[in-house]
Amino acid sequence: QDVALAFQALRGRLERLPDWNPAAIHDAVVETAQAHGFELGKLAQPLPVALTGRAVSPPIGVTLHLVGCDRSLRGLDAGLEYLRSGSR
Repeated sequence: QDVALAFQALRGRLERLPDWNPAAIHDAVVETAQAHGFELGKLAQPLPVALTGRAVSPPIGVTLHLVGCDRSLRGLDAGLEYLRSGSR
């Protein structure tokens, strides 16, 4: 499966979250990873890099919560652009 497709699906799921809290965010990441046949790490590990520029972070739900919804979605957009450009 393509990570870019999973990132796109995650972005849509996160955009529709009714409550931006660590548990809901974590669940969205887990459910998206599972739906695309990935282990959690395959989807969650690149997220902090896309959002903060660092590979080490608190749990992904906490990280996205602290970064905020708008900045997280912009970071996902940047990550998607990077993946689609073929710069893997």
